[in-house]
Amino acid sequence: MKKIVPDPPTSAPTLPGAAPSSPNSATPPVTTLGLETFHEVGHPPVDLFRVLPGIPADHALDEVTNLLGCIRHLLSEGLLEQDTRQLAAADYLSAFAKAIMADLQRARLS
Repeated sequence: MKKIVPDPPTSAPTLPGAAPSSPNSATPPVTTLGLETFHEVGHPPVDLFRVLPGIPADHALDEVTNLLGCIRHLLSEGLLEQDTRQLAAADYLSAFAKAIMADLQRARLS
């Protein structure tokens, strides 16, 4: 009988810029650098928060996904109910998500 279904791949495909899945690889996994800050306060303005260094990229991206879900909910509810507190919370969380993504981007390019 002739086989018409190909064998599955032996390893999962990787995204461009993603860390290799092999533990024997010479390239270290991408982690946050801890350089990005967010949420300006005071006069003169100073950023209050900073992304922690050393967080694995997949963990950080999971958190960004969660933050984006919260932001989407806060925006839709805030606009529907004309609630400025929900809109302000969405703005705050979006700055947090942006800082994580920017930090990961800097780590990937370094």
